[in-house]
Amino acid sequence: MNLFLLPGLLTLLAFLSLNSAGAQGNCYKGNCQDGYGEFSYDNGDNYKGIFQDGKKQGYGRYQFAQTREVYNGDWIQDQMTGYGIWYNSEGRKTYAGYWQYGKQMPIDYKITDGCAVGSCSMGWGVHASKAQTYAGDFNGGERSGFGVLRMKNEDVYHGSFSKDTFDGQGIYTTAIGDRFQGNWTLGQLNGQGQIVKRSGETYRGELLNGKPNGRGLKILSNGKRQIGFWKADSFMADSVPAEMRLVAPDFCNRFLTVIKARKTGYASLVINPPQPEDVRNPVAYSLMGTSVDYAVDAG
Repeated sequence: MNLFLLPGLLTLLAFLSLNSAGAQGNCYKGNCQDGYGEFSYDNGDNYKGIFQDGKKQGYGRYQFAQTREVYNGDWIQDQMTGYGIWYNSEGRKTYAGYWQYGKQMPIDYKITDGCAVGSCSMGWGVHASKAQTYAGDFNGGERSGFGVLRMKNEDVYHGSFSKDTFDGQGIYTTAIGDRFQGNWTLGQLNGQGQIVKRSGETYRGELLNGKPNGRGLKILSNGKRQIGFWKADSFMADSVPAEMRLVAPDFCNRFLTVIKARKTGYASLVINPPQPEDVRNPVAYSLMGTSVDYAVDAG
């Protein structure tokens, strides 16, 4: 069987299903806005993987209900783009290789240093070298647009590029499983973003050159929460008056919204039900919508 051809009518139906599924359905686990989530579509399809800005972006597994076929691989802007494997209804691998926005792109693996498929000058292509492989958009011979960059050490970046550097919305995943997600400028996370460590430690909030800086929420691997202000990766709790440091005992499984009391000048807490899938930006929801100018260390 030719592995570089879509295997018949079933796969065509599955592909049409993917493009017509839209975002109608239910996020039944995790964060289907920005992070790892599991989403069941109204047509029965199912996706388990990484989301960014509500779209499938990163690595994920998509199962088609109608044909029982599966795509397991890279995603960019809701499209199968990058490296991926297609399994038929019997669970047998029928294609393993590169994809361009849902279309299989057979690659010449004999080319180990250069443009292996498509156009690596202007348009879409796959450029391979001993150090890394890039599949995505090019402009003037530079990585520019959306793409997937795989490094020799197995680190992977899915997202936007400009002039050969990470620029725009993107997700960087290390070989050991740490994930850096958010807005990139000149190859660094800046502005709103999140860092998810394999150890279980997570941070959501403002970043400067890849480090927490500004308003944010950190959940340590031991479950302790730190919410407030950060400077160069350091939590600014010591400089906050004791009367403005609060403890929320039932914080563990709930969102915390910190609101400055307008009349007294002290902080107050509002505990909300845990519905992260309904919140477009958890950080903006819990912090950025108010004029918070203090820190809370919730232990």
